[in-house]
Order: sequence, then structure tokens, then C-alpha cells
Amino acid sequence: MAAEGRFTGVPAGPPKIRRRTETKVKDAVNLNRETMNRTVEIDEGLCLGCGICADICPRRILYVDEKANVARVTDGSKCDRLRGCERACPVGAIKIN
Repeated sequence: MAAEGRFTGVPAGPPKIRRRTETKVKDAVNLNRETMNRTVEIDEGLCLGCGICADICPRRILYVDEKANVARVTDGSKCDRLRGCERACPVGAIKIN
């Protein structure tokens, strides 16, 4: 039987394939982080600053900027992309890409 990898029952592949796959996964994760930062877009011209999105966000990445009276995003990379805030916004100011 072939040697097993880090996960029980999963055969270890040839080292070159594992390294290439790990590199591709790391590159994909880095690219995903870059795009996730632009995931949540708030149209400040439409936003009422009501705070519904901030209240409903399970990751707590949305807040209302009291001075500008609009919703803002702290870290879009933490967005769960379930679109709860987008559906809850009464004026459609939030878009999840």
C-alpha cells in the first residue's frame, strides 16, 4: 500500500504534484483575498444609513459611519457572501459581487 499523506486514508501523491497543487491553491487563495476585498460595494448616494445591514451581518464587517451617515465595510474579505445585507437593504444600496 502507498504511503499515506497528512490526512488519514488519503494516499500521498508524488512530491512534485503535491508542490504544484499547493502552489496553485496558495495562488488561488491570494487572488480570492484580493477580489473579496471588493466583494461588498455600497452605493453611498443611495444609502440611508439606517443600519439594517450592519445589524443583520453575521460577520460584523458592516457599520454605519455616523459622520457621513452611510454604511461602510471594514474587511470585505470576511464576507460570507450569503447576501443577507443585500436583500435587507430597503433602497438596494448594497451589492455583493
